[in-house]
Amino acid sequence: MTLEKQNNPLKSNNKVERWWLELNNRVNYPIKHCLVDLEIRELADRTIPHHLLSIGYLIRQIAAYDSSLAVGAWNAHIISGHGSPSSHIASNRAVPIETPSATQAAQMYWNAGGRLTEEHDVGVDLLQGARHLARQRHENFWTQMIHYFPDFNIPYLFSCTVNHNYLPLQRSVLLHIYISEQLCNRFVNAP
Repeated sequence: MTLEKQNNPLKSNNKVERWWLELNNRVNYPIKHCLVDLEIRELADRTIPHHLLSIGYLIRQIAAYDSSLAVGAWNAHIISGHGSPSSHIASNRAVPIETPSATQAAQMYWNAGGRLTEEHDVGVDLLQGARHLARQRHENFWTQMIHYFPDFNIPYLFSCTVNHNYLPLQRSVLLHIYISEQLCNRFVNAP
């Protein structure tokens, strides 16, 4: 091992490993810092199941957006002497093979004896079983967030958070918790 690799552990990793470290530093750690700050200030608590659900509701959407950006960036990067993965796929003249949908692939895997963990919400939804209230929460949440932040959407939330402007994500989490609690109280206290 050369002295350079000993002094710089990132150089000893392959490009994908370095890329994931960079993604963690630029994206995942700011999101984590934002959420830990809410807990330190005792505004949200991951041990309270409906708080966890509200956090997960937003973080899943941010993660999906982040993943789409990451995959797009990776597929567009240039590989010396080969071009980009996207251009390679576009120029490939092979006959396309019809791939199964995610549901079909999961069923095929199950049929072959495989086991999958089913996707589920983390936490407890206070409005479980009350679809009309869950719909109302969704509408109220997005309406109010657009009122606070006119450009509010998941890309906006992602951009603010990774640039260390935590207010939109923190307000989003707290508002989602608040609306859930208010609608639950109304549902429980209804005649």
